[in-house]
Amino acid sequence: MVRHVYVIEFVSSWITKGNPMRLQIYLTIDRPFAIPIDYQAFTSAAIYSFVSAGDVDYGHFVHDEGYVVAGKAFKPFTHSWLRIPASARRIVGDQLRIAPGAVEWVVSSPLDDFLQPFASGLLQSGSLRVGNEELAIREIAAVPAPEITESMRLTCLSPIVASTRRPDGSTQFLRPSDGPAVFSEAIRKNLVAKHAALFGAPPVDDRLEVVFDPEYLARRGGGTKLTRYKGTDIIGILAPFTATGSTELIRLGYDAGFGTRGAQGFGCVEVRQR
Repeated sequence: MVRHVYVIEFVSSWITKGNPMRLQIYLTIDRPFAIPIDYQAFTSAAIYSFVSAGDVDYGHFVHDEGYVVAGKAFKPFTHSWLRIPASARRIVGDQLRIAPGAVEWVVSSPLDDFLQPFASGLLQSGSLRVGNEELAIREIAAVPAPEITESMRLTCLSPIVASTRRPDGSTQFLRPSDGPAVFSEAIRKNLVAKHAALFGAPPVDDRLEVVFDPEYLARRGGGTKLTRYKGTDIIGILAPFTATGSTELIRLGYDAGFGTRGAQGFGCVEVRQR
């Protein structure tokens, strides 16, 4: 029996007050098993499945269309990678082997239209399928958003992806080493467009600067993380950072993801503990 702490009622009442939120999902593994290292396509597919189970028409809309502005479609959510204790995981070949125990997963959105059916479908399922394995859902908790200020210290729960198009149409993934201002501006422009798509208008305040912790980047070889998603190599940044500027954009980044590919499991963040 999933302990859901009245998540549907809580989601409804909290959203009615105009407060964005996220869901913290607590999973349990009762035996050792292995999943692909690059499992994010499975968790992304599961989210669409849960939303469709809660509202089939909206599920199809989110998956097939999304929210469009200037010809570009945006999905209204982001999610973390599976949060597995270091002592309980190891990489063997192309597999991630996981020992029995607890695993956490975060799914976040600024829209009640998304959160309501997702929470409903999640509760109906009772488990998260990743590849050939199923992780039992032990508990679901609705987590209110933190107070957002004009300067927030944040850290990544999944890598932040920023990219641009080359003249030949191919994708160039950006790194902070390409120029902090270049990377930051790509994040800002994405959030401005995402705001217009999800809320029907650009933000009143569109200022934003994203600065990654330089000492962390130096220790971690630039903080880059290479992920393969459905056969495509994606380069993201996995590092603490400070976001300064518009509270509208910082909140949207927190709720819907910083950077591109949020629905694929990128750009999910949390407040950095001091």
